[in-house]
Amino acid sequence: MLGTNAPNEIVIRLDSMHDVDALRGEVANLVGPGVAVHSWAERDPTLAGMIELTRSSRAVFFAILGFLIILSVANATLMSVLERVKEFGVMLALGVRRTRLFSLVMTEVALLGLVSVGVGAALGTGLEIFGRVHGWPWYLRGNTRRTECGGIRP
Repeated sequence: MLGTNAPNEIVIRLDSMHDVDALRGEVANLVGPGVAVHSWAERDPTLAGMIELTRSSRAVFFAILGFLIILSVANATLMSVLERVKEFGVMLALGVRRTRLFSLVMTEVALLGLVSVGVGAALGTGLEIFGRVHGWPWYLRGNTRRTECGGIRP
């Protein structure tokens, strides 16, 4: 490539991106000052920028998703309480304390949440296992062959 028969580039693959800077310093000390040692972020700053943008947008997405989930739970709880106002009035008239009524509603919300988390975790685990075992057949428009998705071969 550079008119030599010797290697002109060495690529080192690491298990973690967090080890890049430490290893880069060690390799630079090992090979000496006459050889340039670059990390992947220095070689491809566009990719490094895209990875950082992905991390930031993922954080914003999960914040919005969490807010929507909180609103959904609050709405379901409010509708449940408002539909049973007369029942709660009867319970209060029969001598049930307000704290007991509040704990009853909160227990119902907690149980609903636990069941929802259990069902969601079971479905998510099942989908993850299916994807790891069989892969995901992503058919592209006009393309009838199966493609790789997320490092999983079909």
